[in-house]
Amino acid sequence: MSTGINLDKQMREILDQYALQVNDAVKEAVTDVAKESVKNLKKTSPKRKGGGDYAKGWKYQVESGRLTNSATVYGGKKTYPLAHLLEHGHLMRNGKRGGQRIHIKPVEDWAKEELEKRIRQEVEGIT
Repeated sequence: MSTGINLDKQMREILDQYALQVNDAVKEAVTDVAKESVKNLKKTSPKRKGGGDYAKGWKYQVESGRLTNSATVYGGKKTYPLAHLLEHGHLMRNGKRGGQRIHIKPVEDWAKEELEKRIRQEVEGIT
């Protein structure tokens, strides 16, 4: 009977250690993809002649829990309202439509694919 309890304890320890390793790998992948997404958005965002404040304003924040990891990529305090207007177009004062400048969606699509790819690679490397 004692060997069954010992085996159960060892299996729990192995699985707990594996879960922690996977969680660490996911956290690292989430952080790296968020950083690269911000870099890509800074490169691809529309810029005015003099400033480029909108493009410079992209940031990210990572939130991690015991078994959860997530990242949010967002525009700066002054420029976040512009993201929707630039991505989807808008109505201008003269009644015409302002042009769409799609720059967020491609980075979002890339980030989803890249994150999945990196997590798969990391988890396969652990086993």
